Amino acid sequence: MLEFVNSILHSFFSIFLSIILIICIGLSLEFLLPSYKKWIHKMVFFISLSFMLQPAFAQIESVNAVIHMMGTSFLSIYPILSAIFLTASSSLSLLNFQPAMLVFAYGAIYLSEKLLMPLLMIALLLDVSSKIMPEISFSKLSEICRMTLFGIVSATAATYSIFITVGGTLNWALSGITSEPIQQLIQQNIPFIGSFLTESIRSLGQHTSTMSVLVGSWLIGTIWTVALLPTIKTLLIALSYRWFAAIIQPIAEPSISDMLDDIGKTLLVLCAITFIIAFAFIYTSLFLITIVKLMMMAK
Repeated sequence: MLEFVNSILHSFFSIFLSIILIICIGLSLEFLLPSYKKWIHKMVFFISLSFMLQPAFAQIESVNAVIHMMGTSFLSIYPILSAIFLTASSSLSLLNFQPAMLVFAYGAIYLSEKLLMPLLMIALLLDVSSKIMPEISFSKLSEICRMTLFGIVSATAATYSIFITVGGTLNWALSGITSEPIQQLIQQNIPFIGSFLTESIRSLGQHTSTMSVLVGSWLIGTIWTVALLPTIKTLLIALSYRWFAAIIQPIAEPSISDMLDDIGKTLLVLCAITFIIAFAFIYTSLFLITIVKLMMMAK
């Protein structure tokens, strides 16, 4: 872990050192050519901006791929989850769980493909515009873009967690009441095949608890492995931007230090979004293991 952190800080140290060098050259040119001070400021800002945005864009693309991978990983085991809920209780469980899980997984993929990159890029573009044209500030608008994205993800994850918790609790409470009548109804109305189907469900139900632990553990391990390092990296990069903005503020133009601070804010929002989505998937896995065990105990 220390080597991972050192590699991130080392790569950023060279970038930030280049920005400091550009600022020092700009200060020297201002001293030698005071009549061109305004143009020198703009030149220093644009050159520094090219160094600032490279790691930020790379990290946004990396996290975008991570969120997409979490969604596709969840969808890959979705049929197994459906089978576990079916054998653990009855067909009623499919109505409680499938829509929420499916919608959230597809929502994470849609977020990574359609919303995440455009909104964060728009926020950064508005921040750059505010620094280039200080008389026309877009800082509030860029903040709205960041907070809108964060709010959408937070509200969606909270709603999803509440929905599966309430649905799972109701399903567990009703599983003992509804499973036997439904199975008897199938046996009575579908000769031979109905009996075979219900007996198969009972026999599979004996192994459902173990299967839920295996599937849930695999999903937790996958999400943890995929999301942990990129989230930590995003956090370190965001804090590095903000620390560097504070360090160079006494010698740099306000536009440069403010731009570094704005990029840090954008990456902190990205870090929070990644954590919320990863937590929602991990919560789903833990809840899956718990509710299936409770369903099996209720039988």
